[in-house]
Amino acid sequence: MMIGSTLCTATPTSTFAVLLLGRAIQGLGCAGLNVVVRVILLDRVSLRENAKNWSIFSFTAGMSYGVGPVIGALTWAGATYGWATAAVLVPLCVGLLLVAAFIGYEHLMAPGRLFSRMWPRQKSMLPWTLLGSKDIGLLVYINFATGAAMYSLYGPTYAGTQLLYYTPGLGVGVYLSMYFLNGWPRNTFVPLMLGSIVEAVGVGVLAWALYSGHLPAIFGMMALTGAGTGLRLMPASLHAVGFFPQHVATVVSLMAVALPLGGTLALTVMAAVFNNTSGIASSSPLRSVDTLDQLPPEALADVVHRAKMGIVWAYVDCQRRDEGQEGDKGEIGGIQSKS
Repeated sequence: MMIGSTLCTATPTSTFAVLLLGRAIQGLGCAGLNVVVRVILLDRVSLRENAKNWSIFSFTAGMSYGVGPVIGALTWAGATYGWATAAVLVPLCVGLLLVAAFIGYEHLMAPGRLFSRMWPRQKSMLPWTLLGSKDIGLLVYINFATGAAMYSLYGPTYAGTQLLYYTPGLGVGVYLSMYFLNGWPRNTFVPLMLGSIVEAVGVGVLAWALYSGHLPAIFGMMALTGAGTGLRLMPASLHAVGFFPQHVATVVSLMAVALPLGGTLALTVMAAVFNNTSGIASSSPLRSVDTLDQLPPEALADVVHRAKMGIVWAYVDCQRRDEGQEGDKGEIGGIQSKS
């Protein structure tokens, strides 16, 4: 991780490929540390003690998600290509095919199936009992949607200090999750259900607030979305470990990869929605500040309106993904923390 951070810091602005390489190395290091820390913690303490200990980790991680972009002045590059271009379609299609191939491989590695008979000494990375579990499927989707909502706020509209409105909500959500898990009612269902509702409402009303241009509502919905995200950062992993204690490393890895996967896909889709709705393609002269300065007031107002509607529809798309999980949430039974 330190090597990746050094590469990112030392990379000049003209060598974007080296920056991407540094970020990839950072991701490898962070992913390994994230999973190893959770597995060590789960292996050394009881489920009840883990709920308290992991609350501290979740609170620290939640605050870092909000403070990090402020310090680093993170911005999202925004829309560049249209839906019909190879730059959008090829990565999405190849990614979906690779995911399908991986799932198919794990299915054939199940005991008694083709690959398990061909390579009897091999062991599947993800046991099919996990992939076929409804609980695991719903929990992965919950983390996926959490990542989509979280990453969607890391855009150029909210870069820098404006993310400070999101951070307090994140801290409140994590603290509430700690109380629900360790105080009352001491199960995972309440924070998962409440967080799903709060986050979906926050992202949905945020789209309206962006449309109306009401700044207090925008910042308030950012805080509300942060609270929903904070409520769901910890319970999903805790729930999965409670149901599958014999596969701690596997379920923790699944939960850990679902969140950034949802965020990455959300940013990709939202950028494409913005690009196609606003009409500001990569080759458009409107991407130049000099061109915008030369436009008459009426034409500039039209460009601003189309850009605003592109952002609005991008958040509407994100909110649809967040709402999709609520109909299934009742299928998950909460883990009761026993004294």
